[in-house]
Amino acid sequence: MQATQTSVDDQNPNEAQEILSNLSSDSQSQTLPSDSVKRARKPGNGLLWLGMLSAILAGAYYFRDELFGTKHTQSTASIEVVKKDPTPWNGIIELSAQAQESIGLSLTDVVAQTEPILLPILGTSSHDDTKLSKIAPLFKGRVEKVYVSVGDQVAQGQPLVDLYSAELAQAKTNYEIERSQWEYVHRLLEVRTQLRASNAISEQLLLDTQNDELKQRHEYDIALEKLILYGLSDAEITAVEQEKGAQRARLTVRSPANGIVINRNAVTGNLYNESDIMMVVAPNDHLWVWGNVFEYDLARVHLGQKWDIKFGFRKDRISGTIEYVSPNVDPQSHAVKIRTTIPNPDGSLKADMLVDGYLQIQPEPNYVSIPRLAMIVVDGGCFAFTRLPNEPGKFQRHLVHVVHEREDHVILKDGVAIGEKVVVIGGLILQQLYEENEVLAHGHLARTPSDRD
Repeated sequence: MQATQTSVDDQNPNEAQEILSNLSSDSQSQTLPSDSVKRARKPGNGLLWLGMLSAILAGAYYFRDELFGTKHTQSTASIEVVKKDPTPWNGIIELSAQAQESIGLSLTDVVAQTEPILLPILGTSSHDDTKLSKIAPLFKGRVEKVYVSVGDQVAQGQPLVDLYSAELAQAKTNYEIERSQWEYVHRLLEVRTQLRASNAISEQLLLDTQNDELKQRHEYDIALEKLILYGLSDAEITAVEQEKGAQRARLTVRSPANGIVINRNAVTGNLYNESDIMMVVAPNDHLWVWGNVFEYDLARVHLGQKWDIKFGFRKDRISGTIEYVSPNVDPQSHAVKIRTTIPNPDGSLKADMLVDGYLQIQPEPNYVSIPRLAMIVVDGGCFAFTRLPNEPGKFQRHLVHVVHEREDHVILKDGVAIGEKVVVIGGLILQQLYEENEVLAHGHLARTPSDRD
């Protein structure tokens, strides 16, 4: 049998309806009758089904939002926005009361700074360099005995070292000779003065005796001053007359002040001269504390400023005042040294301890305080949002100058004023809206200024 091509129009109406029913069914596929397939393969039938399929896909794409409940969006970062509204954006963010409630927006008042700024200071303790007693022999000698060690507490006058010196023995001998000669000439002057009163001797002899007494007194004074220079006490000088032989070569060096031995170089049997430091005694009733202040805080530091100091092992704080500010900046740390003196009556504080503390910087009349959460940092710039007066739905961003920042609040030099309502919670969302509006207004984000610009 020869196959013939017919159009769909030539088909029996009942047979055409059967073919459409088979194509649209969602059940398992069915096989068309053989002569029906032949008719469906005609060119006119293929174009018809292709047109119907294209129409269905186009409608689904057009009504996709309604069909799937989604909305087509594009990223702000990838869009070159063309501003449609000819009115320039004034930088104000508007939020309805419902929107404010939904994001949990909260505000508080900007208040004046009332508490002093506490500037953290780290440092170390040290002995008072101006009160160190450096024990050195005033003559060449040998150490015979050492009485103390490093860390020992010593009292003024307490023995430290016994020295043996030929120079000392010679000085004591000279003193004894000069003293004896002066005493002889002095007695001779007294006798001749009486003789001159009775004209028993001449006036010239008396004048010569007086001159000799003055010269011998001068030599005696020199010998006495040398022993004093060597460190002998009045009692030790008086005892020179009773010393014999090797006793005159010995001297006990005593502590010149109360304190603690912080360095000892004296060793029994070693020789020392005038340039050698045998030991160092430091006062322990007070200490110095050194702190480091960085360059950007120097303007807020001055002499007489209160300094609260804390040692790690103590619960209490010790109060001091700045006594010294170094004129030099450390080239490594870029910090300036400051110093204070603190009492240490019980000796519990030691040198070279790590300390921390705070400098109290008194409030400035124009500085304000806001909660830490109210400040937003964007690319190094610090900002805060405030609500416009009498405009409960309008908010404005401000560049603020931060003077000091703590865990719960920040001190500002300018940017917001006392009494303004500042946003505490919700500021990040306002910042996001601000950036979106800026993109819509300008096509890009503007450069973020810094509070130090």
